Amino acid sequence: PPRSTLFPYTTLFRSFWAEWCFACLVLSPVLEEMAPEYQDRIKFCKIEVDENPVLVEKYVPDLMFPCLVIMKDGKVLDRKYGAGNGVEPRPFLKDWFDKLVR
Repeated sequence: PPRSTLFPYTTLFRSFWAEWCFACLVLSPVLEEMAPEYQDRIKFCKIEVDENPVLVEKYVPDLMFPCLVIMKDGKVLDRKYGAGNGVEPRPFLKDWFDKLVR
């Protein structure tokens, strides 16, 4: 089906983060740097957890941050917690995005 011009993305990436979360602060600039590479395929959304309790309740069941959620057509495709634990975040995220978004 053709994409809507109002909302051209079928894939949505939600990054749930907080000012008090060190891993979130490490991951944030990496995601901001990567977003333009995927701008034609993924809509990136940064969601501050303290300001969005309803979204947190719905999409972050374990209340662990950062929580990275990839959605397609309104459904959660995959969810990851943390920044890759001991791995470089950029290659870890690139591999994850490339697997889920073709």
